[in-house]
Amino acid sequence: MIIACPLDFTMQFYDATTLLPLKERETQKLYAPVMEMSFHLETDTYIIECINGSLYTYNASNQELKKLKVYGNETQAIAIVNPQYYAFASSKKLFLMNSENEDMVGFDSHTSAPSCLQHINKRDLLLSGLENGSVMIYRTDKVPHLQVFCSVRAHQDAVYPVQEMNVNGKEYIMTAGHDRSVKIWHLVKGRMRLLRVIYSEEYFSSVVYFENYKLIAIARKRSNEIKFLRFPSGKLESAVFVRKDDNIHGLFLMKEENMIGATSLKSDVIEFIQLGSAQEGI
Repeated sequence: MIIACPLDFTMQFYDATTLLPLKERETQKLYAPVMEMSFHLETDTYIIECINGSLYTYNASNQELKKLKVYGNETQAIAIVNPQYYAFASSKKLFLMNSENEDMVGFDSHTSAPSCLQHINKRDLLLSGLENGSVMIYRTDKVPHLQVFCSVRAHQDAVYPVQEMNVNGKEYIMTAGHDRSVKIWHLVKGRMRLLRVIYSEEYFSSVVYFENYKLIAIARKRSNEIKFLRFPSGKLESAVFVRKDDNIHGLFLMKEENMIGATSLKSDVIEFIQLGSAQEGI
């Protein structure tokens, strides 16, 4: 299933195979543009952050949409931690909220405003990218208590995004900074060890890793071009242009269909790029 959130403040549902609307799913009204979503496979639940600070949960199994507490317009990032708790960032604070009773716990360990959050379920770790270029990692095995696992100054400027990646069965962390670099890290004995740096001539708005093809897809900021770089060399494999007179807002993966989806910044359009074989590239 694909969830699309166009500019009319709705949440719409499409079949991931046919790319046609799901007739059994009703369009949900959110009353504000969606900024970010986080999904938890075990509970089949999404956390949705809107531009006005509104937070929602959507259970895809029973199609229940629930509005949570509103915190103004300062919510900057969200991530589901486990079936009961989710994390969100506001100003220089990190918060954990109980999704059942909406009890909230705040943490002041951030040194700068968070720009993104990513939870690694297999390792019970929460990754937080900060606007000052740092990355902080927390242990989530004892929530609602969070313990700092490690921290590092990863980039010269804001970090966005931070995500887990799998290379030959091993888990790594990929960070992208506004200093136009992508860095690959390995967590070793409570430390982030830098393995690879890939520099770009342009600023980018979204970066994803496609493990089936060992490709890094980079969407250029204020551009309609997507570049595909071979990992670990960083060599340019191919470049694809999407709709003219439009800018790419973000990228997402569809591993089962061997496609990458590109969301638009100006229009209610999602474009899909079909990936070829590992040898042929794009």
